[in-house]
Order: sequence, then structure tokens, then C-alpha cells
Amino acid sequence: MLMVALLSIGTVTAAAMSPPGKPTIQIEKFPAPDQQVAWIAYGTALALQAKADGIPPGHGVWEPTFEAEVRAREFQVAAWKEISAKQPVDYPFMTKMVRIMDAGFMREYVWENYRQLDWVEPKDLRLKEYEAWASTNLVGLKPITGARIVY
Repeated sequence: MLMVALLSIGTVTAAAMSPPGKPTIQIEKFPAPDQQVAWIAYGTALALQAKADGIPPGHGVWEPTFEAEVRAREFQVAAWKEISAKQPVDYPFMTKMVRIMDAGFMREYVWENYRQLDWVEPKDLRLKEYEAWASTNLVGLKPITGARIVY
């Protein structure tokens, strides 16, 4: 259901228009519609979290908390799994993101690749296990943030 709604809005290439005080989802342009949808899903999850956090208008670019970033990445992977279950799609970045999620390392991946200075390291991260796993399973993966929220 979720992806049907996302697919119905088409490919977003710049920024969705929002009324004043509402978040704008800015999404980079990607070469394939399937890739674009992956980032629409991520951006949508970020916007919902920013709204839930009550960020005031005029805030500028919203920097998600650690947990918000993890949830957005997990939402993106769930959406990607829904898309790829219906038709074969080839986006190596998302293939590796699915691999990360399936291995249970999304929190560690986010911490290692998107950490903000104000984030406090969660005690339960399995960083040594993640690093060992990533050294063979994520070769060549370049972290991407293809969407952001602006107020």
C-alpha cells in the first residue's frame, strides 16, 4: 500500500512544495525511477519524524537524531523490499542496505556513516561485529543521503 501511494506521485526531482511551516522534502535527482522512489521513501520517513519532533518553522535544514535516522533508513529498506518483490530492480546501494538490515546492523551502519556531533553513542551498538561483517559484505559501499528536510 505504501509504495502504491509513493509511486502515484511520480518522480520527484527537486523539492516538494509545502505550505509555510510544513517540512519540505528535498530529494536529489537519481538516474532511475526506482532509485528515486527509494529516496522518496527515505525523505517521507524523515518528514514524518521531523513533524513528530515538532521542529519550529524557519529552522532550516533538519538534522535527524540517531533514532530518527535509523527509522528512516529502515523505512526506506522496507519500501525497497516492497518494490523489488513486485518487479526485479537493480540498485546496488539498496541491495547492500537490504543486506545491512537483514543482518541486523542498521544501527551500527548509521552510527558509523552518518553520525552527528551531538549524537550520544548508544551502549548496545555492536561496532566490532559490524566492522568485521562490513569488511566482507559492504565492499565498495559509499554512504548516500539522497533527501533532506528543510523548514
